[in-house]
Amino acid sequence: MRKPIVGVKAKNIFANIPKSLFFLAIALMLMRCAESLFVPILPLYVRVLDTSIPLFIIGLVTSINRLGIVITTPVSGSWCDRIGYGKPYLVGVFLASGACILGGISAGTIDLGLYRLLSGMGYGTVTISTMAFANQVTTPENRATAMSFISASMLAGAAIGPLPGGYIAQSFSTLLLGYRATFFVGGLIELLVGIFTFFIITSKSKDRTVSAPDSSHKSLFNRDLLLNKGVSVTSSASFLFGFAHGAFLYFTVPLWSDKLGFRPSEIGWIISAFGAGHVLGSLILGPISDQINRRKPFIFIGFFGPGVVILFFTLLDNISLMVLSTFVLGVVTSPCCGIVPALIAESAPETPAAAMGLGKSSEQLGLFIGPMVGGVLIPILGFKGAMLIYAFITVMGSIIFIIGVSEPLLLKRKLEN
Repeated sequence: MRKPIVGVKAKNIFANIPKSLFFLAIALMLMRCAESLFVPILPLYVRVLDTSIPLFIIGLVTSINRLGIVITTPVSGSWCDRIGYGKPYLVGVFLASGACILGGISAGTIDLGLYRLLSGMGYGTVTISTMAFANQVTTPENRATAMSFISASMLAGAAIGPLPGGYIAQSFSTLLLGYRATFFVGGLIELLVGIFTFFIITSKSKDRTVSAPDSSHKSLFNRDLLLNKGVSVTSSASFLFGFAHGAFLYFTVPLWSDKLGFRPSEIGWIISAFGAGHVLGSLILGPISDQINRRKPFIFIGFFGPGVVILFFTLLDNISLMVLSTFVLGVVTSPCCGIVPALIAESAPETPAAAMGLGKSSEQLGLFIGPMVGGVLIPILGFKGAMLIYAFITVMGSIIFIIGVSEPLLLKRKLEN
């Protein structure tokens, strides 16, 4: 078993974060920005490639990258535990960037969907490799801060990317060429930044503070994780959160806002406010979790809070209040992306990357199927009825978590010492 690194608590929690993580966070922001360049034009690109394609297939091609993350993260996490994070990270970079570039030369919907799936698999591998690196170079004193900082950087990149992507697409004489250019530029940025970052994290792996991977776990599929309540119950709650969150923010909110007569730009403000709140919440709540040596209260808020916000949202028809509500949603859900992986890794110290991979896969599976189920619920129950179901699901997830999960042993041992 790898022993946790014992560090000295810094007065400033950010001062105790390894410098390599700051470089890594910047690189991840650039890579996520590159991955998001084509977000505003992806459905349009699919429609240009096939003018008769149904909306359902357009939606599938748009979201199928999440399925790639679902498939890859548990396996890549176990891979990191077996051989370290360097090679999986580099493979993920090549897969994600190559799939992005190939997406720019797609001849039709089928091959574009395949490239999007491969892109998700590559990005999922990069994400888990990064989390494995962060776990190894941090301690229970600063782990949630580091994970939250990385989460905030990726979300910031996702928020920035669509704007330059739209300008790139507009800069060419034909729309099709402009659409393709966004994929080429994004793939090139991912490749160059990813290779540069690889040398940063592998050079850090030679540092004496980084422990070697535990090679005693040979299997890519560790059944013991399913018996670990901290991992399995938190992953189940993460699935319920992802399901309700994906159905609400990425499917129901745009349709509900459109029904109320809001312009696309106003709908964009409503959704983007979530990202701003999420970044702010990550940078505040992650460090607080480390300072008070608690994970559960913050994660409970992350699972329970969305239910309250969604209930409040059903009463709104004002753009300002709707923007404010999604901003609050971003703040309260921020523990799900930073503190949750810290708790999961600390609950399974022998196989932390595999544990985080299972948690991330569960969340992404919920995000993948949530909008599809939302498409079934809204015609039956109406918008408000569907949102009540989403709220109920998040509350159930929070109850399952708070009853079934204990604070990680690593935190308890730290407090005892």
